[in-house]
Amino acid sequence: MRNRYLIALLSILFFAGCKRTKLIREKLYIKIPIASNLCNKPAMNEPCEYITVWIHGTKLTPRAILPRIFHTPNGLIKASSFDGQYHLRTIADTLSSADPVQYGSGYMFLFGWSGALGFQERVEAAKNLYTQLKQVIKAYELDHHKKPKIRLITHSHGGNVALNLAKIKDDCPLNIDELILLACPVQEETAPYIKDSLFKEVFVIYSSLDLLQIVDPQGLYPHDGDRPLFSQRRFPVQDNITQVKLKLNGHALFHSDFIRIRLISMLPQIIQHMRTFHDKLACNCQAFDEHDQHILAIYTQQTKKHRHKKCL
Repeated sequence: MRNRYLIALLSILFFAGCKRTKLIREKLYIKIPIASNLCNKPAMNEPCEYITVWIHGTKLTPRAILPRIFHTPNGLIKASSFDGQYHLRTIADTLSSADPVQYGSGYMFLFGWSGALGFQERVEAAKNLYTQLKQVIKAYELDHHKKPKIRLITHSHGGNVALNLAKIKDDCPLNIDELILLACPVQEETAPYIKDSLFKEVFVIYSSLDLLQIVDPQGLYPHDGDRPLFSQRRFPVQDNITQVKLKLNGHALFHSDFIRIRLISMLPQIIQHMRTFHDKLACNCQAFDEHDQHILAIYTQQTKKHRHKKCL
């Protein structure tokens, strides 16, 4: 009987974030960089037009459990100044090695926040990010005499931290040129912010096997009016958003798979393919219909001897 209840609960969660869609399937073959290349850190002084910030998600485990995975910096810091034994530093180094031109290692930042599960905690984190990001932009302008482009890469509720930036208004607002949302729980509290002019391009990547993305019970939080009990997987369709349900070698992804180095090493190529797909639809004058869904199936080309290892 207990197993039946468990199966029923998992079924409800699985379909909670699903809506009827017309599938547009795209296959992408990616040759993953070999481990030794990923460990070769590019020069930090090469100029880069983008400042890239990684924002982690909710912390559901005690700090004592897997400390190297869940330990985060306090506030916004340069990735190069963060201890290399921690996973967030490895993520930053992997992105820089995979595409040193667009993700220059000297322009990679990590943003740490409490990771607490709650609306107000994410709002406060957004305020802190906003203030510190403007300081980083000012420093860039002093060095290069021009404004940088800003790219935010987020995992899980880190995406809702980023979306809350739209709530902050001042005389010199930010411009987020790229917002990359990995497995972001789509909630009624923050989903409308994705339409804000603050965000120029938005890339949403999710998986049908990711139950943690939708399990956050937003309907039980204190609020006025009605909300769905669980979160959703996709945002409302608009012209500046590209949304993809990702599969890797024919398999859907779990929530933790989005921060594994194997996927991170492919992320620059995935984003470029999503942009190409978006531009192709725009050039063909095809409307973005709310029932259309882009299925991106990634097939990797990598031998066993090239599997990733921990960078020293």
